[in-house]
Amino acid sequence: MKTKLMYFCLCVCMSVAAQNPTFKVSTKVLATVDDKLFGQFMEKPSWEGEIGGDGAIDKKTGRVSPDVLAYLKEMKIPLIRFPGGTDIDYYPWYNLIDNVPGKHAKRPPYRNYSGSGKVTSDNRLGLDHFLALCHDLKAEPVLAVNIGDAFFKKISIQEAAMNAAGLVAYCNAKSGAKLPKGMIDWTAVRKQNGHAAPYKVTFFEVGNEIQYFKTMKDKGVNDTIVKHYINCLEAMTNAMLAVDPTIKIITDGEVKEVSEQIRLRLGNKISYLACHFYAPWCIDFVKKDTSKVELKTLTENDIWNAWVAAPAIDSNTGTSRIPTAGKYEHATAVGYNLAITEWNWNGWWNSKIAKDAALNSLFAKGIGVAGFLNAMLRDAGRMKIGCQSMLVGNVWDINAIRVDTTGSKPAQFFPSGKVITLYSKYHGSQLLEMNVENQLFYNQPYKMTLIDPAPKVAYVDAVATRTKSKLYVAFINRDMNKDITVDLDMTAFKASKTYQQHIFTTDDIKLNPLGNFENQKHLSENNKMFKIRLPKHSVSVVEIKI
Repeated sequence: MKTKLMYFCLCVCMSVAAQNPTFKVSTKVLATVDDKLFGQFMEKPSWEGEIGGDGAIDKKTGRVSPDVLAYLKEMKIPLIRFPGGTDIDYYPWYNLIDNVPGKHAKRPPYRNYSGSGKVTSDNRLGLDHFLALCHDLKAEPVLAVNIGDAFFKKISIQEAAMNAAGLVAYCNAKSGAKLPKGMIDWTAVRKQNGHAAPYKVTFFEVGNEIQYFKTMKDKGVNDTIVKHYINCLEAMTNAMLAVDPTIKIITDGEVKEVSEQIRLRLGNKISYLACHFYAPWCIDFVKKDTSKVELKTLTENDIWNAWVAAPAIDSNTGTSRIPTAGKYEHATAVGYNLAITEWNWNGWWNSKIAKDAALNSLFAKGIGVAGFLNAMLRDAGRMKIGCQSMLVGNVWDINAIRVDTTGSKPAQFFPSGKVITLYSKYHGSQLLEMNVENQLFYNQPYKMTLIDPAPKVAYVDAVATRTKSKLYVAFINRDMNKDITVDLDMTAFKASKTYQQHIFTTDDIKLNPLGNFENQKHLSENNKMFKIRLPKHSVSVVEIKI
């Protein structure tokens, strides 16, 4: 009898152990998902040899290179931010166009934002080029606006406001429209540059990362500095809205005291507050508990498990979440939606220790990007705009599309761009509640700059969204070495038995670090419980008609 009982208990334990992770999707809607969450950032930087968006333009033809354009179209980008970035607060917007009265006939090249060093950009990608590209891609532009000239007192606040209003006029005013007294007839300049009709730009972002402005950083935030900044912002906002009251203005929400004053002084004239969201940055060291760990003692799997546990891990569920940094909390606390106008899995080994790393994988960074996207989707109630850095470039690993500036090699589609393409193509407009049972976890004990230890990381991280007729479940399989089969419980829906599985993976992380797309069609045994195989080290979006 005792032997039979032990055998029975063993069978029960084996049965429980053999159960698949089960994801039960509810019809309960948690938040609205805005398509603009899957936008991009076409930056024109000026340091470390990275030329950004200028690399998209063929030197011979002056047009977007055909191979770059093909990838841009594949990405289904809803919204693109342009042109900066740090540089935007250090040069006038009209340097991006030709035929500016009293200034220049041909848009000038520019130097590093500090004004020092050699010319870093020939300014191939001008404003008109960019807006025409957005039209072709059916993507909404977000134009960044210089507030630095006013804040640093290079020019008067009134002149800076006139400059900002001039950008709105160039983009949106109709020919013959009454413009502010003393303003250049920007509609005539636009016509001379080949575009008589207004561009009808909706989104303008004033300022960029004000927490790094020298006077604010050096002196600390105080009432005088905050008041000066708000005076600049208010004058510019009012001038821009006077030209076109239909535009939506985004502005920086990184500094708590500034955000509070924006609500008090500007109210609904501001539509979004912007925050930026990068991790893990340069990895100078690895720690376990409080002790430093020699990088050469870590295996490929150790590094992989840390890199894909991004951007932060919820201690209860083991899934990706937004870090509980104060800037996200105070930006929404004052009543604005969030625009994450720069974000990415942005990290690299310090060159002094990189030789000891068993893994330095673009592909791993791409899987980390999926963690960011799942976290942002979970926070879709307040995050309405997202711009992934950086859409086109020639140096940085965060490029979605890597170009060869010599023109001898075709452009490459990097994992960070491929992963967001999957989400942009296949997502719904409503975030759904989902319950999980039999989840599988691993321990991630290492700290790598902004990657924190997490004792319980979910091997399978999933988010469900829907449209009226389709359900989409985005699955990350974080297991580097094993496929995982999951059960998707659809008892709450009247679903089709067939489903599509859209996959990003690779057969070999090192030999094929850019990864591949796969599209598979499957037939389930019934329409209530779907068994889905998630390939090792992959992102899958399962699409089911409902």
